[in-house]
Parts: sequence; C-alpha cells; structure tokens
Amino acid sequence: MKTNSHASIAQQVEHHAVILKNGVLRDTDKSQDRDVRVGGSRSPLHRINVQSACGKEASATRIVGGALFQKGKLLVVKRTKERVLWPNLWEIPGGRVEGNESDEEALVREFLEETELQIRIIKKYNEFYYKYAGKDSVESDFIIQADSFAVKIDPNEHTEYRWITKDELRSLEISPDMRKSIEKAFEVN
Repeated sequence: MKTNSHASIAQQVEHHAVILKNGVLRDTDKSQDRDVRVGGSRSPLHRINVQSACGKEASATRIVGGALFQKGKLLVVKRTKERVLWPNLWEIPGGRVEGNESDEEALVREFLEETELQIRIIKKYNEFYYKYAGKDSVESDFIIQADSFAVKIDPNEHTEYRWITKDELRSLEISPDMRKSIEKAFEVN
C-alpha cells in the first residue's frame, strides 16, 4: 500500500527499464522513444554521459546494487523514513559510485558501509535507468557472495534487514524497478 509520501515521490521519479547492448541503453518508455548512448571518456567514472536519439547529451549518476543469497534467500534492507528517494521501501544494498571507482569497487565499499559484510562480485545481472527530480541515473546490479552473513546495518541508511524468498517479495513495499531487479536476481541465481 502506497502512502502519500510514496505517491508524491513516485510522481517525481520516471522509471524506464533499459537494455545495455553495444553501448546503447534502450529507453523502453513508449512515450519517450529514444536510445540512451553510453560514452564520454571526458566525464568522471562515477558519472556517464547519456545521449538521446535526438542528440541531447546529459550526465547520469552511476548506482550499484548487490544481490546476496544465503540458502536460497536474498538479503534486502529497508530504507529509513528520512531518505529523500523511496523512504521506508525495501531494496538490495548498494549506492552511488564515487570518484574514479569502478562499479565493482563501489559495490564492495557500499556493501561494507551498509552491512559490514565483505563481498566478492560474481556477475552483473541487471541494469536499469531512472530519472529523479530531472536527474538521470543508471543502476547496475550484481550477484555477489560473502563468507559471513552476520549483517550489521547502518542505522543512518536502513532500519532493518531480512533474508527473503521469492514468494516473500510480494509482501514488501519496493519500487517497481527494484522489484523487477530482485525478481531477475532470483531467476539468475
């Protein structure tokens, strides 16, 4: 059930599933009908240049997420109510790529900060584009492994964590794109 704050945020965020193929992100929002081209070696690594089919260039923030499974269950964390984007919603741990980090380096750092777990990247399984408050973001999600599952969440970012089955996913409040990403993680794991 969406609260009023979730509804107002949902109105501000435009979500579009994308496919990365030969450096082109396909914007699947039928009202936009554009390709988003990834490139631009002049930009910092934590941002990528995106170019629409009409030639307009913009810079997108890179975001990463990690799908960690333990005995068939996936780790999800609940965002605090103070978070600007998607407060009180569930997600896989992750965050923004900073400076000259690679996606993999950023995910290792973010996972450690948010859960105190050391992880290993196995493979990238999903990528999607979204727009919030007029700013472009591209999220890359990875299947990961860890030696320990003793999660300790950062209370500034998340209020709780759970290990969930695919069936339990239905009962959690999750953004549409995150739900699709988590469903895909269960499929490829």
